[in-house]
Amino acid sequence: MPRAPDRCDVRQDEAVNTLLHGRSLAALLAAIALALGVAVLAGTPAAAVEEPWVEQRLIGVRDGAPVFDVPVGAVPDPVTELRTPYTAYYSVVATDGHRRTFRLHVPRGAASGRPLLTMLHGLSQSFDSVTAYTRYDALAAAGQFAVVYPGGVHSSWNAGRCCGPARALQVDDQAAVLAMTRLARAALSSDPHRLYLGGFSNGGMMALSLACRSPQTWAGVLVVGAAHTDPCRPDRAVPLMQVHGTGDRIVPYGGTRHSSHLGSYLPGVAGTQALWRDVNARQGARTLLITVRGGGHDWPQGRGGATSQGIATPSYDTSGHGWNFLAAQRRATPAPP
Repeated sequence: MPRAPDRCDVRQDEAVNTLLHGRSLAALLAAIALALGVAVLAGTPAAAVEEPWVEQRLIGVRDGAPVFDVPVGAVPDPVTELRTPYTAYYSVVATDGHRRTFRLHVPRGAASGRPLLTMLHGLSQSFDSVTAYTRYDALAAAGQFAVVYPGGVHSSWNAGRCCGPARALQVDDQAAVLAMTRLARAALSSDPHRLYLGGFSNGGMMALSLACRSPQTWAGVLVVGAAHTDPCRPDRAVPLMQVHGTGDRIVPYGGTRHSSHLGSYLPGVAGTQALWRDVNARQGARTLLITVRGGGHDWPQGRGGATSQGIATPSYDTSGHGWNFLAAQRRATPAPP
């Protein structure tokens, strides 16, 4: 009669089976890893290895919108059509070490392949205030474009001879604005032929500076209550629309040798127009001046238009006519990535 296995035999058999099973599983896993490794090496194109590292971290909420930290070298997560309408804030560290924040607004259906407008606030303002008085969030839905609102260091921009803390600290706002625009472009896959730039007051000065120093990027520029304060002299055309009030006491229409408000020399509208009309006329780009009779240092709002000579009242629809001007401009060559 066969002997029943005792407990010792059962434990030995279980140990052997476990050992054999473990070795088989390890061998199987090693084989799978080797096969996957060979497949990746053989089938993955070299360009895929160079794709941007995508990582963003939620760090808070502002006005109901998420606030993300984007590490150096990363890009925001893609904003697809399915995620629109979409508004978010992004915190990044610029190349000069200053932490910057920008606001991105994408209306429904205005993500991939659509125009992008970069809008710069005035001195002592923020992206929240420029969002309010330009109303570009609402207009973006009708115009099917996205808007990025960068924030300046201590609410200011270093636009050459002006203005505020950014100028005193010699902040590299050229690189910072281009970097923030580049991050928004990456998230949206924006149309590289239709990147637009706008700004009010010190933000308009910064826009003119950017147009002069990186003309290959912008398809058109809109500035309000601003003057060309950068020593840079434009040598490549960028279509320009300038809106300015004759009663502006902060950035005088006729210019000033020394502004008590800004502490610097400010050229008048005529000087700014002369700089840009010269290069734009030679290279076939449009330069438009809207003179607001009696207008002060503000962003004219209303439903009014301008005469054929470019004369308007303080009820001029700056945002609407400004976008119409920009939307008609398109770069023949795409902006650099």
